[in-house]
Amino acid sequence: KDTEVCVAAARVVGARGNKGAQKPLQKLIDKSKDQVVIGQGIDAMSELMGADAEWDAQLAAFAVSEETEIRNAALLQLGKDGRGEHFDLLEAALQSPQWSTRLAAMRGLEAMRDKRGVPLLIGRMQQESGRMLVEFADALFSLTGKPYRKAARSWEAWWEAEGASFEVISLAELEKATRDEDIRRMKQITSAKF
Repeated sequence: KDTEVCVAAARVVGARGNKGAQKPLQKLIDKSKDQVVIGQGIDAMSELMGADAEWDAQLAAFAVSEETEIRNAALLQLGKDGRGEHFDLLEAALQSPQWSTRLAAMRGLEAMRDKRGVPLLIGRMQQESGRMLVEFADALFSLTGKPYRKAARSWEAWWEAEGASFEVISLAELEKATRDEDIRRMKQITSAKF
């Protein structure tokens, strides 16, 4: 009955890939009243079920739930699955009035690594500020390796010029772009003398 224990147990079951835990996890998702517990149950069940069509349909239903934690967990899992048939759910969630749902949709699109997500993220940057703007900039860097950071206009100009021929970078290319960006930032650091 303790929320922290339920969340920790679901996390461990999912990480260990214990297929025998599907029924208890489904019961946890169906019966719990705690959104956080249900969200972690969804995460764990997704790790166990993989590309199961029945679970996929259940995730799609959760992605439009009125409950924030449930909706957000499902959106993130749909993105992690990497299948494009649920792209429209992630696209719609980017327009949510709730910042946490927009964040989950953005992270889902980042995890999906689909070219179609890049112009959506660029378009949304104009409406975001503060930490959310940084998160969107980080997601775009992860998909493109481009160093435009929070400069929405620069992203738009780049997409206009190169969007048609653009392909999402590989994880190896992302690692190299991250190293290059770190070196570039370090060179910009100046020292002061008194």
